[in-house]
Amino acid sequence: MSLFYWILEYVKVNIGYMILMFIWPSIIFHKFLKGRSFTFRFMFCPVITVILLNSSVLLLGLVHILNVHVFRILFYGSILVSFYVRIPNKREKLTEAGRVLAGSYGVKQMFLNLFRNTFDAWDKSRTGLRKKIEGHKLEYGLLTVVLLFGMLYFTYGSFQDHSFGFGDMYPHSSWIYGLVQGQIFSAGIYPEGMHCFVYAMHVLFGIRLFSCMLFTAGVHVLVILLSAYVFFKEMFRSRFTPILALVVFLTIDALCIDEIFAMSRMQWTIPQEFGLFCTFICAAALIRYLKTEGTKSRIREFLERKGRNTDKLYKLLYNDELILFAGSLAASIIIHFYDTGIAFFLCAAIVPIFVLRIFNYKRLIPLIASVITAVLVSMTPMVLAYASGIPLQGSIGWAMNVINGVDGAAQGASGNTEKTEEDEEEEDNRTSDLSVDVPKYAAEHTTLYRSAHIGPGLMRTKPASSRGGLISVAKKVYSPGYVTLYQRERGKKVALFTIFALIIFALCKACNVIYILLNREDKKDYYLFDGYFIIACSSIIFMILYSAAAIGLPNLFAPSRLCLVEQFLICAILVLPLDLLFWFIEKKLSIKVASISGIAASVAIYIYMIVSGNFHGYLYCEFTRYNSVVDVTESIISNMDKQKFTIVSPVDELYHIIEYGFHEELVTFINECVEKDYTLPTEYVFLFLEKSPLSYAQFNFFEGPGWLAEEKYVDYYDYRTGSQYPNYIHSTATMDIATGPFYKFPVSSKSYSDWITRTVLESRLLKWVKDFENLYPTEIHVYYEDNTFVCYYFKQNPACLYQLGFEIDDSRTTTEEVINN
Repeated sequence: MSLFYWILEYVKVNIGYMILMFIWPSIIFHKFLKGRSFTFRFMFCPVITVILLNSSVLLLGLVHILNVHVFRILFYGSILVSFYVRIPNKREKLTEAGRVLAGSYGVKQMFLNLFRNTFDAWDKSRTGLRKKIEGHKLEYGLLTVVLLFGMLYFTYGSFQDHSFGFGDMYPHSSWIYGLVQGQIFSAGIYPEGMHCFVYAMHVLFGIRLFSCMLFTAGVHVLVILLSAYVFFKEMFRSRFTPILALVVFLTIDALCIDEIFAMSRMQWTIPQEFGLFCTFICAAALIRYLKTEGTKSRIREFLERKGRNTDKLYKLLYNDELILFAGSLAASIIIHFYDTGIAFFLCAAIVPIFVLRIFNYKRLIPLIASVITAVLVSMTPMVLAYASGIPLQGSIGWAMNVINGVDGAAQGASGNTEKTEEDEEEEDNRTSDLSVDVPKYAAEHTTLYRSAHIGPGLMRTKPASSRGGLISVAKKVYSPGYVTLYQRERGKKVALFTIFALIIFALCKACNVIYILLNREDKKDYYLFDGYFIIACSSIIFMILYSAAAIGLPNLFAPSRLCLVEQFLICAILVLPLDLLFWFIEKKLSIKVASISGIAASVAIYIYMIVSGNFHGYLYCEFTRYNSVVDVTESIISNMDKQKFTIVSPVDELYHIIEYGFHEELVTFINECVEKDYTLPTEYVFLFLEKSPLSYAQFNFFEGPGWLAEEKYVDYYDYRTGSQYPNYIHSTATMDIATGPFYKFPVSSKSYSDWITRTVLESRLLKWVKDFENLYPTEIHVYYEDNTFVCYYFKQNPACLYQLGFEIDDSRTTTEEVINN
């Protein structure tokens, strides 16, 4: 497949994503969103989309009518109903349509009227849009450039390696396919928010499930960055400082394997990162709610228009910000429980500032009610599923192991994020020999690999005593936290900047209080600089959570899962002094000068990162398939009739072709081909042979233009585990390896992840192809071949199948005996 094909697939995912995430909710909630700000629309649309899709899919599944056609009717029906409700003079329009059908009214005239109405609506929308962006053109233009840079950075690797970059994407794909088959919670009860969203893209727009999983994360980065921008807008005084925080986040390099892992996760379509936007929206909505002085809700406005007395009802009615808070909280639970926990601690930093308002009953009662509502909305489908007999998914046990300190950190770093039965089988994959030369490194490599992967990012000291006071705790957090994540020099600067942020807050707060006491104007901002405290406080909280084991606290989260949010907060702290400068420019000079200064500052940060050597590097994927393998699989799907072919290969292709054809495990094929009665029933059989068997799930770092990123992170990894594109860690399949006693390989993913076993398997397949070619010289053909991979195929009569087993020495032995021989 050409690059154009993958670009086209990416465009499809972009269009489908935007329709689902923004256009669809804007249509069905048109009246509710009318006149709203861009910020409110952005915060509302993704949240309500996730809730509606999750609720509809799971409720349909609970009543056993989850069907592609039923779901399409509900989705497109909601759009038609929304348009119908908005049609003015419905009776006249229906009469007009009847006259057209009767032939007494021209079709051309009807379409002309429709065109005029559409043009008028577009003209009004364009006029309203122009008014909203008036005075913000440079600001929004700069934000657009930053967002496009971020999308390109986190999507670039998907065009370089056309395969899933992370092992967890495979079970998630299978769970989404379960939804396609009408089965919810196919692997047990687990938050299905992301799965329902990808399912909707797949079945509503016909985008291949593989493409949805490959590219959704790169598109979704837009929403994550925008949600962080919205959160920072509530923290800073200048309109340009949030953009500068994003610029720092998207350019500064990572100095720890945990950070590299966390940043790389943003490339992969996995639940926690998909739900990260909810955490920022939840915190931003809470701040907006607590800042408002008696903001009216839409319900209260409606009652007032009707002349109703609302004084007694006011404290029981939600306002707009509280709706966003409850919705984002529900969406976080729906997508991933970790996102809910992160949102909780992000909101905890807000409590000291607004403690009096929070515990005012007029605000506390609605706040508690909104939390209860969010839990009920999100948990009801799961509770009903559990009551119907569906068990919990195994990730609950993994999360408890993290809290109890049982291998939680290592699992978090290695990518075992959602522990399924398949994941338990693969638990030792990461410690197998993935070297490129000889088997004698196998035992040695286990230790090397663990130290290379866990690296400085997960070094844990012994649990510390709780004695010693605040200074002692700070010292205990400093080394396993700041120094581990940012190394000693930068870690010291980050810690000092955090303290400096608190000092700036204290000084600015004191000046603000004095100004309020001396100024008798009615309009007073009591919370002018409180965002500085919230940013610094939340950063400290997440650093404590990251270093929990070192100070004797339980690990509520796998530490590497916290790095991404902490990185956002640290970048915000670094630009905090600039906020005062730009706020002064906006107040004393002009917005235009501030806009030009904001653009200049963004360019300066970008140039400084490159010149100073702090520019970020290209990220990695856990490489499992050659690009040619993916391209050949796509070609077979495109050119072959459904259910007419079987692909013999490692397990990775199973998730790719599950809707289009059949898959035979390479292990099963090698084991069964020594039997006399072994057949594959499809008309076409494709054999995927790696000439150069891969070191499975190696950390393959991308390459690209220097203005986007640098090639620098591979140095953090051992040469047996990390590689730089276009080079890969691999061995060679030969006939010599295939000779010797035959034995039964374990039908397990370990057979593919272990370098020795994978090499032997591919060599056995090579020998089988040569033997089959000797028996049937004209029947086996080459579908594709390059230096590392070859795809063979043969066609057979389904009524008279080839016997694929040969009469050979049927002795059995073990893998170790084969290696020793």
